Amino acid sequence: MTKARDLADLISAGNPLADGAISVSEISDLTASAAELNQLDNTADLPDIRPSLLLDFANSKTLDPRITFTRGSTATYWDGKTTAKAEENLITYSQDFSTIWTFGASASDGTITNNNTTAPDGTTTAALIQATATTSQHYLQRPSSYYRPVSGQTYTLSCYLKAGTVDDVQFVFGNGADFGSAAYINVDLTAGTITYTASSISASSITDVGNGWYRVTMSAPAIGSNNQGNFITSFVDPAAPTGRLQNFTTAGTETYYIWGCQVEQRSSATAYTATTSSPIVKYQPVLQTAASGEARFDHDPVTGESKGLLIEEARTNLFTQSQIDQSGWNVSDTTKQSNVIVAPDGTLTGDKLIANTDTDYHFLWASMNGTASNTYTTSIFAKAGEYTKFYIQYNPNADWTGTGNPRAFFDLVNGTVYDELDATGTIEDVGNGWYRCSITATGESSLSGGTATLHLINDAVSTSSSLFTGDGYSGVFFWGAQLEEGSFPTSYIPTSGSTVTRERDTAYIDDVSYINPVDLTIYVEAEQPPLDDYRRLVSVSGTSISNAYAIHSTPAGYLSTSVRISGVTQASPTFVEALARGTTQKAALAIAENDVAFARNGNSVLTDTSVPLAGTDITRIWIGNGVENYNNRRSNNPVSKIAIYPKRLPNATLQAMTEA
Repeated sequence: MTKARDLADLISAGNPLADGAISVSEISDLTASAAELNQLDNTADLPDIRPSLLLDFANSKTLDPRITFTRGSTATYWDGKTTAKAEENLITYSQDFSTIWTFGASASDGTITNNNTTAPDGTTTAALIQATATTSQHYLQRPSSYYRPVSGQTYTLSCYLKAGTVDDVQFVFGNGADFGSAAYINVDLTAGTITYTASSISASSITDVGNGWYRVTMSAPAIGSNNQGNFITSFVDPAAPTGRLQNFTTAGTETYYIWGCQVEQRSSATAYTATTSSPIVKYQPVLQTAASGEARFDHDPVTGESKGLLIEEARTNLFTQSQIDQSGWNVSDTTKQSNVIVAPDGTLTGDKLIANTDTDYHFLWASMNGTASNTYTTSIFAKAGEYTKFYIQYNPNADWTGTGNPRAFFDLVNGTVYDELDATGTIEDVGNGWYRCSITATGESSLSGGTATLHLINDAVSTSSSLFTGDGYSGVFFWGAQLEEGSFPTSYIPTSGSTVTRERDTAYIDDVSYINPVDLTIYVEAEQPPLDDYRRLVSVSGTSISNAYAIHSTPAGYLSTSVRISGVTQASPTFVEALARGTTQKAALAIAENDVAFARNGNSVLTDTSVPLAGTDITRIWIGNGVENYNNRRSNNPVSKIAIYPKRLPNATLQAMTEA
């Protein structure tokens, strides 16, 4: 042992070989001594036998064939690996038209005045495009050096355009070799219409975004990969309005405005993402759906960390429409834009809520039918747009416990709940700027309904007053609303026209032939359950609660145990420390005649030496649940590992094996 410590001292002092303090053969000898020392030092702290049962859900991500698992509905979870392309803009300098943008046929065909007028986002970053008095093809282009189309793939171009002295502008997939000469549209920027669509265009649209601005989009499949695509807008020849990039004479007074150009390799446009010198392509985790009866091995959506087997109680989404662009969601001084951003499930179904130009509260609301004195949780996925904050509120205040309308305020940049009133708020990072935000409050005995509202907040406005003047463009992105009866949010339940119930998860093992009920140790790793009931992490029982050994969390958040024999609780050692939901817990319960011990997270072991075990009966192992099989006794968080050892392990071992 002295040799091993000497080796550590030598190495910490520098390079022993280079200094000549020790030879290679001596290092080999000392390394062997160090290994022996490590083994000797740890032997007393490790189990000296293998477990009779080892369920390593976090690492195996499979169900042991002895496990019976049921759930009578689909359910959502994160698999830690599947991603979807989210924001994308392949064009650089998307709103800086003085850096690389130029007139294509000749630089003298027109002028570009950057930062000339107010853009759709309220900044003075839109450019004025003006023709000069020449006879030419009068088109503005982003030179063909920023992306190379892939043959067979569909690309979507989008841009914000506004009429100046002319109404008609042409929007073109720039390189005929890659997209064909019939890949363009003409738009009328006064009427807000598409006046001509060439044959190669697969989809196009023009959307009024206020103050005379329109977002124009078009999609087309690439037919070649030999050239680099470019981006073109053009003045239109009044004498040949359907021709592509016609030669014609201009008077030098023709103008229009441009801002916010975007190129995406997909079949429709998403929300605008500005670029400077580099293109942008982002990816985000994708929320998965497990089939009825399929176990869910949940993961952290951001880190990909495997959490284990998710066991949840049954819950119902009481919102009949989980998407805010559907009927049932009503606006007040706001506008809804549908399907403008890639949602947490990887589909282009995220919506945007935009504040209009009034000075008022800007919010969205849906009716909720509540039961007197019950507790409700509303949750929604949210992502910052031009505004980075919002709050969820319950109305009217007379129907809810407290002094005002229950509400919670969310910061979608810092990922925080920064204020609450008569409510509990939570926020969970689910990747790429999306957060799942929730509010929980309890109804009064008078509760008969009410509304749940989503309020936009101008970032300069305090929580005490959310009145502000909108600009008709800025907002926040939302997806996946859920209202459920309960004191915490559960996994997302999509709805479309009616309420939907996710059935409860149940997992157990009936093969207990390897368990000696009077000499065993139960070990569990799991996330701390919600702090509202006696929620089981693992339980070994007979056919009823009369005979059961359980590790569970109490309503106060204490990690506790219960050893019941013949209907009597013989022992219930408890660590009196409130633990936060979702924190990782490692616990071990050792049981022998008059010798029960409980360890948690490496703490000092709790013991009970007066526990008679005569008459015990064990027939089943419950995972994240107990023999009562109550809906509200499930862990509602993942269980990562369960092990059962065929003897009562020593206290030092219990303490060591539960260390964080």
